[in-house]
Amino acid sequence: MLRRWFVAFGLVGLVGTLVGCGSSGRDDLRAESWATITTQQQQVVALQTQVAGIEAIVRPSSPPPEMMDFGRVWTVEVAAIERTSEFPRLTPSESGRTTVVARGIFVVVRMNVVNVSTEPVNSFAWWDLRLEDNTGRTFSPNELATESFVTARSDIRENQPDEFQPRLVYEQGVVFDVPADEVELTLRSDDGTLTVPLLASTPGATPAP
Repeated sequence: MLRRWFVAFGLVGLVGTLVGCGSSGRDDLRAESWATITTQQQQVVALQTQVAGIEAIVRPSSPPPEMMDFGRVWTVEVAAIERTSEFPRLTPSESGRTTVVARGIFVVVRMNVVNVSTEPVNSFAWWDLRLEDNTGRTFSPNELATESFVTARSDIRENQPDEFQPRLVYEQGVVFDVPADEVELTLRSDDGTLTVPLLASTPGATPAP
Protein backbone atom coordinates (compact mmCIF):
# COMPACT_ATOMS: atom_id res chain seq x y z
CA MET A 1 0.00 0.00 0.00
CA LEU A 2 2.81 2.43 0.93
CA ARG A 3 4.60 1.69 -2.33
CA ARG A 4 1.48 2.35 -4.40
CA TRP A 5 1.01 5.79 -2.80
CA PHE A 6 4.60 6.84 -3.59
CA VAL A 7 4.39 5.57 -7.17
CA ALA A 8 1.02 7.28 -7.69
CA PHE A 9 2.46 10.57 -6.41
CA GLY A 10 5.35 10.32 -8.86
CA LEU A 11 3.10 9.46 -11.77
CA VAL A 12 0.82 12.43 -11.06
CA GLY A 13 3.81 14.76 -11.42
CA LEU A 14 4.85 13.01 -14.60
CA VAL A 15 1.38 13.33 -16.16
CA GLY A 16 1.27 17.00 -15.19
CA THR A 17 4.49 17.65 -17.03
CA LEU A 18 3.23 15.86 -20.13
CA VAL A 19 0.00 17.89 -20.13
CA GLY A 20 1.92 21.13 -19.80
CA CYS A 21 4.12 20.20 -22.71
CA GLY A 22 1.16 19.16 -24.83
CA SER A 23 -0.32 22.65 -24.70
CA SER A 24 2.33 23.91 -27.14
CA GLY A 25 2.07 20.87 -29.42
CA ARG A 26 3.52 17.41 -29.09
CA ASP A 27 6.02 18.03 -31.85
CA ASP A 28 7.45 21.13 -30.14
CA LEU A 29 8.59 19.60 -26.85
CA ARG A 30 11.70 21.42 -25.79
CA ALA A 31 14.84 19.62 -24.71
CA GLU A 32 14.44 20.92 -21.16
CA SER A 33 10.92 19.40 -20.96
CA TRP A 34 12.28 15.98 -21.83
CA ALA A 35 15.02 16.47 -19.29
CA THR A 36 12.39 17.24 -16.66
CA ILE A 37 10.43 14.10 -17.57
CA THR A 38 13.57 11.99 -17.41
CA THR A 39 14.42 13.43 -14.00
CA GLN A 40 10.96 12.69 -12.64
CA GLN A 41 11.11 9.14 -13.99
CA GLN A 42 14.39 8.68 -12.16
CA GLN A 43 12.82 10.07 -8.97
CA VAL A 44 9.93 7.58 -9.25
CA VAL A 45 12.38 4.70 -9.61
CA ALA A 46 14.36 5.98 -6.62
CA LEU A 47 11.16 6.20 -4.54
CA GLN A 48 10.20 2.64 -5.50
CA THR A 49 13.63 1.43 -4.38
CA GLN A 50 13.35 3.29 -1.04
CA VAL A 51 9.86 1.96 -0.36
CA ALA A 52 10.96 -1.60 -1.13
CA GLY A 53 13.78 -1.19 1.39
CA ILE A 54 11.42 0.15 4.06
CA GLU A 55 8.96 -2.72 3.51
CA ALA A 56 11.76 -5.24 3.83
CA ILE A 57 12.71 -3.77 7.22
CA VAL A 58 9.19 -3.30 8.61
CA ARG A 59 7.55 -6.53 7.40
CA PRO A 60 8.23 -9.40 9.86
CA SER A 61 9.74 -12.53 8.34
CA SER A 62 7.37 -14.79 10.32
CA PRO A 63 4.63 -14.39 12.96
CA PRO A 64 5.64 -14.56 16.65
CA PRO A 65 5.25 -18.01 18.25
CA GLU A 66 2.14 -16.92 20.19
CA MET A 67 0.33 -16.38 16.87
CA MET A 68 1.41 -19.66 15.27
CA ASP A 69 -0.48 -22.97 15.23
CA PHE A 70 -0.29 -24.69 18.62
CA GLY A 71 1.32 -27.81 17.15
CA ARG A 72 4.05 -25.76 15.47
CA VAL A 73 5.09 -24.24 18.79
CA TRP A 74 4.62 -27.08 21.29
CA THR A 75 5.16 -30.79 21.70
CA VAL A 76 3.31 -32.38 24.62
CA GLU A 77 4.11 -35.67 26.36
CA VAL A 78 1.57 -36.85 28.93
CA ALA A 79 3.46 -37.73 32.12
CA ALA A 80 0.55 -38.76 34.37
CA ILE A 81 -3.24 -38.75 34.59
CA GLU A 82 -5.12 -38.39 37.88
CA ARG A 83 -8.80 -38.22 38.75
CA THR A 84 -10.33 -36.52 41.75
CA SER A 85 -13.63 -35.02 42.79
CA GLU A 86 -12.44 -31.73 44.32
CA PHE A 87 -9.57 -29.34 44.95
CA PRO A 88 -8.98 -26.84 47.76
CA ARG A 89 -9.84 -23.31 46.63
CA LEU A 90 -7.08 -20.70 46.60
CA THR A 91 -9.49 -18.28 48.30
CA PRO A 92 -12.94 -19.04 49.79
CA SER A 93 -15.92 -18.27 47.59
CA GLU A 94 -18.50 -15.62 48.50
CA SER A 95 -20.59 -18.37 50.06
CA GLY A 96 -17.61 -19.51 52.13
CA ARG A 97 -16.91 -22.67 50.11
CA THR A 98 -13.29 -23.75 50.49
CA THR A 99 -13.17 -26.37 47.73
CA VAL A 100 -13.63 -26.53 43.97
CA VAL A 101 -16.02 -29.43 43.39
CA ALA A 102 -16.35 -31.26 40.08
CA ARG A 103 -19.78 -31.62 38.52
CA GLY A 104 -18.54 -34.90 37.09
CA ILE A 105 -14.94 -35.86 37.76
CA PHE A 106 -11.76 -33.82 37.48
CA VAL A 107 -9.24 -35.29 35.06
CA VAL A 108 -5.77 -33.95 35.84
CA VAL A 109 -3.27 -34.14 33.00
CA ARG A 110 0.37 -33.69 33.93
CA MET A 111 2.55 -32.95 30.91
CA ASN A 112 6.10 -32.40 29.80
CA VAL A 113 6.02 -29.65 27.19
CA VAL A 114 8.71 -28.40 24.82
CA ASN A 115 8.79 -25.16 22.87
CA VAL A 116 9.82 -26.35 19.39
CA SER A 117 9.80 -22.89 17.80
CA THR A 118 12.95 -20.81 17.31
CA GLU A 119 12.12 -18.11 19.89
CA PRO A 120 11.25 -17.93 23.61
CA VAL A 121 7.51 -17.99 24.42
CA ASN A 122 6.00 -16.07 27.33
CA SER A 123 3.59 -18.76 28.52
CA PHE A 124 2.30 -22.25 27.82
CA ALA A 125 -1.26 -21.84 26.51
CA TRP A 126 -2.95 -24.61 28.52
CA TRP A 127 -6.28 -22.81 28.06
CA ASP A 128 -6.10 -23.77 24.36
CA LEU A 129 -6.13 -27.48 25.22
CA ARG A 130 -9.23 -29.67 25.02
CA LEU A 131 -10.25 -33.19 26.01
CA GLU A 132 -12.22 -35.07 23.39
CA ASP A 133 -14.08 -38.33 23.94
CA ASN A 134 -14.67 -41.11 21.42
CA THR A 135 -17.94 -39.55 20.26
CA GLY A 136 -16.37 -36.18 19.40
CA ARG A 137 -17.56 -34.25 22.47
CA THR A 138 -14.98 -31.75 23.68
CA PHE A 139 -14.25 -30.32 27.14
CA SER A 140 -12.36 -27.13 27.93
CA PRO A 141 -10.06 -26.70 30.97
CA ASN A 142 -11.53 -25.79 34.36
CA GLU A 143 -9.66 -22.62 35.25
CA LEU A 144 -10.25 -22.69 39.04
CA ALA A 145 -9.29 -26.34 39.34
CA THR A 146 -6.20 -25.88 37.17
CA GLU A 147 -5.01 -22.92 39.27
CA SER A 148 -5.65 -24.88 42.47
CA PHE A 149 -3.77 -27.92 41.21
CA VAL A 150 -0.72 -25.98 39.99
CA THR A 151 -0.58 -23.92 43.19
CA ALA A 152 -0.72 -27.05 45.36
CA ARG A 153 2.05 -28.76 43.42
CA SER A 154 5.29 -27.04 44.43
CA ASP A 155 7.27 -29.04 41.85
CA ILE A 156 5.25 -27.31 39.11
CA ARG A 157 4.56 -23.95 40.76
CA GLU A 158 8.16 -23.23 41.79
CA ASN A 159 9.56 -24.11 38.38
CA GLN A 160 7.39 -21.82 36.26
CA PRO A 161 9.78 -19.92 33.95
CA ASP A 162 9.61 -16.27 32.94
CA GLU A 163 9.88 -17.53 29.37
CA PHE A 164 9.76 -20.97 27.80
CA GLN A 165 13.06 -21.37 25.98
CA PRO A 166 13.32 -23.44 22.76
CA ARG A 167 14.01 -27.20 23.15
CA LEU A 168 13.87 -27.21 26.96
CA VAL A 169 11.43 -29.48 28.82
CA TYR A 170 8.95 -27.94 31.30
CA GLU A 171 6.40 -29.67 33.52
CA GLN A 172 2.85 -28.36 33.29
CA GLY A 173 -0.63 -29.38 34.41
CA VAL A 174 -4.21 -28.80 33.31
CA VAL A 175 -7.53 -29.95 34.81
CA PHE A 176 -10.79 -30.81 33.02
CA ASP A 177 -14.26 -31.46 34.48
CA VAL A 178 -15.83 -34.35 32.54
CA PRO A 179 -18.63 -36.90 33.13
CA ALA A 180 -17.46 -39.53 35.60
CA ASP A 181 -17.86 -42.41 33.14
CA GLU A 182 -15.86 -40.82 30.29
CA VAL A 183 -13.16 -43.08 28.84
CA GLU A 184 -11.00 -43.13 25.70
CA LEU A 185 -10.18 -39.46 26.03
CA THR A 186 -7.79 -37.60 23.76
CA LEU A 187 -5.90 -34.42 24.58
CA ARG A 188 -5.81 -31.99 21.68
CA SER A 189 -5.29 -28.34 20.91
CA ASP A 190 -8.30 -26.17 20.10
CA ASP A 191 -6.98 -25.56 16.58
CA GLY A 192 -6.53 -29.30 15.98
CA THR A 193 -2.78 -29.13 15.25
CA LEU A 194 -1.82 -31.29 18.27
CA THR A 195 -3.37 -34.60 19.35
CA VAL A 196 -2.24 -36.86 22.23
CA PRO A 197 -4.27 -39.96 23.26
CA LEU A 198 -4.69 -40.46 27.03
CA LEU A 199 -3.97 -44.16 27.34
CA ALA A 200 -4.68 -44.34 31.08
CA SER A 201 -7.98 -42.43 31.12
CA THR A 202 -10.02 -44.98 33.06
CA PRO A 203 -12.87 -44.14 35.46
CA GLY A 204 -12.21 -43.75 39.15
CA ALA A 205 -11.15 -41.09 41.65
CA THR A 206 -7.87 -40.51 43.43
CA PRO A 207 -7.42 -38.36 46.53
CA ALA A 208 -7.02 -34.66 45.89
CA PRO A 209 -3.40 -33.47 46.15
